[in-house]
Amino acid sequence: SVLNPTVQPVFSNYQGDLKRLYVYSERLLLTLSYIGFFLTPLLFFTSEEIVLILFGDKWHESIIYFQILSISVFAQLIDSSSGAIMQSANEPKKLFNSGIICAFINIISIIIGAVVFKSVFYLSILMVIAFVLNLIVSLIYIYKMVFRAGLNKIGSLFFMPICACIIVVFALLVISPLCNSFNIIVSFVIKIVVAIIAYSTFLILAK
Repeated sequence: SVLNPTVQPVFSNYQGDLKRLYVYSERLLLTLSYIGFFLTPLLFFTSEEIVLILFGDKWHESIIYFQILSISVFAQLIDSSSGAIMQSANEPKKLFNSGIICAFINIISIIIGAVVFKSVFYLSILMVIAFVLNLIVSLIYIYKMVFRAGLNKIGSLFFMPICACIIVVFALLVISPLCNSFNIIVSFVIKIVVAIIAYSTFLILAK
C-alpha cells in the first residue's frame, strides 16, 4: 500500500499513546471512507466511458468486469490503511494474523472463481466479496483487538459516507440514461459533475 510508508512514520509517534493514535486512526479511516464511497458509485456508473476512452471499442466486453470490480474500491481504499495503523500500535502479530486470514479469503475466492466456476465474471464477483471481507476482518482487528473499542464504532464511523454514497447512486441512476445521447467524453464529464454536486450538497446539508 502507498499509504503505509507515508502514514506509518507519522502514526508511530503516537505508539505509546493509544488514545491519540485511535483518534488519528479514526480521522484517517473517515477520510478514506469519504473518498472511497464517492469513487465507488462514480467508477461504477462511468465504467463504460473509462474503458472506451482509455482502451477503445475492442475492450467493450471488459466493461462489465470493470464495473463489478469498481464496487470494491471503497473496501480496498479503506483497508489500505490497516497495516499502517496496526504497525503504529506496535501490533505486528495482529497484523500478521489478519493478513493470514485475508490471504486465505483471497485464495479461496480465486480458486472458486477460476477453478470451480472457470468464469471471469464469477471471479470478479468473488474478488469483490473477498475485498469486503478483508475490510471487515481488518476493522475487527483494529477496533476490537488493537484499540479495544466496540464494534458499534464502525457503524457510526461509516454511516455518513454510506448515506452520501446512496445519494450519488440515485443521482447517477437518474442522469445516466440521459447521457446516452451524448458522446463518451461529454457523458463522462456530466456524470462526474453530477456526482460531485450530489455528494457535496448532501455533506453540506447534513452538517
